[in-house]
Amino acid sequence: MPKSLHLTLPVLAGLALAVSAIGAELSGNPNPLANEADTFGRSMLPMPGVVVTIWCIIAALGLLVGAFAMVGRPRRNVRVICAAAFVTAALLLDHSILIVLGYLPYAVVLAVRGEVHELEILLSFSLLLQILIVAGCIGLLLALRTYGLRRLEAPRDTQHERQLAASRARRYALIAIAAPLAYAATRVLMAVGAPGFRHPEFTAEVTSAGVGLAGASIIGAVLTLGLFQHWGERFPRWVPRIGGRSVPINLAVIPALVVAGLVMAASRTILLQILFDESNAIADVSAVPLVGLPHLLWPVWSIALAIAALAYRRRRLAGGLWCGHRDGIADPEPVAAGHGDQSQSRE
Repeated sequence: MPKSLHLTLPVLAGLALAVSAIGAELSGNPNPLANEADTFGRSMLPMPGVVVTIWCIIAALGLLVGAFAMVGRPRRNVRVICAAAFVTAALLLDHSILIVLGYLPYAVVLAVRGEVHELEILLSFSLLLQILIVAGCIGLLLALRTYGLRRLEAPRDTQHERQLAASRARRYALIAIAAPLAYAATRVLMAVGAPGFRHPEFTAEVTSAGVGLAGASIIGAVLTLGLFQHWGERFPRWVPRIGGRSVPINLAVIPALVVAGLVMAASRTILLQILFDESNAIADVSAVPLVGLPHLLWPVWSIALAIAALAYRRRRLAGGLWCGHRDGIADPEPVAAGHGDQSQSRE
């Protein structure tokens, strides 16, 4: 991705966020992130309209300031500025993007069957705005790395560093795998009508979509295994063209951190529903507790996935590839196979 695009993303997100918030306030229309009529526009609904507008403007300014702070020579406090902008903007998100990603298999089935009208719900400005916010946050992260602000760059190449990072990656990745698998199991049990997973509102459409979500969760769990498995560092030999090559560090770390952020945003939404949505959310959990309780694991899932991804990155930068050793340290590989640790440090 070109360096200029790293900064273009937060600028576009900041401008879109500011214009939409101010425009909604001046026109008297609902804020795109607090619009009851839009399925994807309810992330800030429990809060008063003025608070939502102020929050959007602050987040927009944060994205813009964070982007322009890295133009030319980066300022000393740019890391703090970008971190504050990232958190402020991320708190505007809810579970919308995560839902869209989870329902993609179901959406593909609808498209194949010609039921395109069912996908019209995706034509939402609120959803587009949330996607822009996510893109802006990713742009800030990539820009920080591109412009040489790498305080957490390669640690000392010692056996202790690699052992510690490998152990942490495995431990937290296993936690991050357990949560989506538990969620997937509940959706499969809903589909088969198992005792404790039945409800009059669980129609065939709901359970079919649930199976799609289960499939997406299982895929995510399998990919998380790559944070401590050999194939997460070298593409399997059977993969055409790239088989046997080293997996770029960011190809594993960036998606994992994005998913971790989206899961945390969804967790925030669930918590706000329980706290502010009177008794509806609590009643839903009480009616079918085995279906709703796995959502409470999502904050743990988010934090564990982020820690596992950062530990994976740290161990990769420390050198050595995972070869199934208990201590997570591989024997040195021939230079021809991987070009040594120097090639990894440049990834």
